[in-house]
Formats: sequence, structure tokens, C-alpha cells
Amino acid sequence: MTETFTLKETTTFKEYLTILYYQTFRKRIVKRILIFLSIVSIVRVVLEFALGVNTKWHLVIFNLLLAPLFLVAFLYVVPFLIAVLLRKFKPAIFNATNKFTHWGMERTGEGFHVAMPWRKFIKYRETKKFILLYITRDDAFVIQKKVFESNEQLEDFRQLISEKIFSPWSVSSPATSIN
Repeated sequence: MTETFTLKETTTFKEYLTILYYQTFRKRIVKRILIFLSIVSIVRVVLEFALGVNTKWHLVIFNLLLAPLFLVAFLYVVPFLIAVLLRKFKPAIFNATNKFTHWGMERTGEGFHVAMPWRKFIKYRETKKFILLYITRDDAFVIQKKVFESNEQLEDFRQLISEKIFSPWSVSSPATSIN
């Protein structure tokens, strides 16, 4: 098995945006805020209906969906704006070299360098097009599968991360819908 991997990665705008959306909507705080806003909207509609304030059904449905839809729209617009600004002002982020060794991971590019030992990673997840190496419950380094030269190299990498990132929460099967 190979112990060192050097992977040159070029991320397209669409791939970067997909990753941002995936990580944004998987955060627990986002899910909790969405549930809270939905409950507040339901309580508001029930109180308005009970008090006879709004009896028109189209207004009731609008009031019920207003806050959750606003949050979802906000969560689509903000990552898009972040990706546009990063693409314009920090284009080097879209081109990086990832080096994986027995020690951990180093991600370098023009103007940045990140080094992370294996003990900092808590779990990993694999999707159809990406491998996500989590450093917190919600935040991950994303490695594209297309950067591997062969299936054998990908298998060796899977074996390396499964040995180095050991936790009961590690997932190595494509169980999510991110492309």
C-alpha cells in the first residue's frame, strides 16, 4: 500500500458551489433553525386562525411558508456569493496540491498552506465524486475522486484513510446524494 499521495486538484466553480451547499445544509444548526422557524410559523398561523385575524387560505399558507422559505433562499444565495467572491479575489483556492503522508495532510496553493495531522480528523465520508475528511462534525476537507490516476490508487487511498482516521462514525460507502 502506498503511504504517500500527492494529488493536484483543480476545482470548478460548480463543484465548489456543490461542496458549499452540501456542507451548509448538513450542519445541525441550519437544520435546527429551519425546524424552529417552521414551528414559529405554525404557531403564528394557528394563533391568527384562532383569533380570526386571517381567514383567507392563500394568506395562511403564505404565512406558514414565509420564514422557512426565506431561510432556504438565504442559504442558497450566501454560499453562491461567497463562491463568486472567492473566485474573483482568491482564485488560488480553486487550485491546490494535497499531500497525504504517514503524518497527515498538507494542502498548499498560491498564498496558502494548511497542515493537519491525522489525529485532527474525526471521520470520513465518501460520495460518488468526493471523499470528505471531517475535522469537526460539520466541516470537512473535500478531495475529488477525479484526481486519482487509477482505481488502484483510489483503493490505496481509501485504505490509508481507513487506517489513519479510525472512529465509530467513519463512513466509507456512498450513502449521500452529493455528486
